[in-house]
Amino acid sequence: MKRLLSLMLICTIGIFTLCMCTACQSKDDTAPTESNSAAVESTVIFENELFYELKKEAGTLDVVMFRVGNADAILFSTENCTLLLDTGEKNDFDADKILAYCASQNITALDAVIVSNVLTDNIGGYEKICKELAVTEVIAPFYNATGHRYTKFLRTVLASGAALTNISEVTARTWDDVSITFYPAANPVVYDTEEDMSLVLALTHGDNTMLFCGNIREPRIAEVTETITDTFDVVKLPDHGFFFDGMDAFLDQYAPQYVMISDSAKNSVTYDLLSMLADKNITYYRTADAYICARSDGKKLTFTQN
Repeated sequence: MKRLLSLMLICTIGIFTLCMCTACQSKDDTAPTESNSAAVESTVIFENELFYELKKEAGTLDVVMFRVGNADAILFSTENCTLLLDTGEKNDFDADKILAYCASQNITALDAVIVSNVLTDNIGGYEKICKELAVTEVIAPFYNATGHRYTKFLRTVLASGAALTNISEVTARTWDDVSITFYPAANPVVYDTEEDMSLVLALTHGDNTMLFCGNIREPRIAEVTETITDTFDVVKLPDHGFFFDGMDAFLDQYAPQYVMISDSAKNSVTYDLLSMLADKNITYYRTADAYICARSDGKKLTFTQN
């Protein structure tokens, strides 16, 4: 009898162990491995988190500055045209945010992608964006044509079927009733950093004017303030709002009513800058707080944050 009980106990333990092993094996089979977790992530659909309806009417310009951390991505929308200035980082879901918003607004094509420079926080999202949206033209500054990053970017642009326009001198273009003048570095050889190679954009829509300064720093800022002498209603501050010695004179020269800053909660602008803007009664908007949306009807400018 004892032998029978012992035999039954051994069988029971064996069956229990076998079941446990099978369950563990089943669990391991379904858990994402290092190789397939990326595949799982790539199937996730990024839900649109920006609720701002583009007007898409004659005489109206919408400007949407995406909340993409310390990167840049700004959408310009008119009645018939859609432009994108910079495309955010590659690995921070920046392209997904842009694409999700474009889908919410039924945008399937971009008339132009404007690249202020070829640093990763400006071109990182292009490869994904051009796979989802038809891009007619890519506008970029011409410099460092033999650099690895630039060469890779050129290959991506050509593979996407977009026409490439290199800007090497001051150039004016018009989309609907929006005029944009592109200012490349006058003499790129004198600059040590790619930030200073940035295209600077001066935009006009009716009576409203906007200046987009890319990632330029002090050496190039000196050139820009000598070259561009108009005042502007809106200024997108250089290089995520970094504070430089000539900031006071820069703001006085361009005398903006509004300032836009592409910063983040992790890498925010300094108290000195915000204090200076407050002292000058300049209204500022930061992507560290929310998406920045502006609408021009050619006369009036309206800002909202989402």
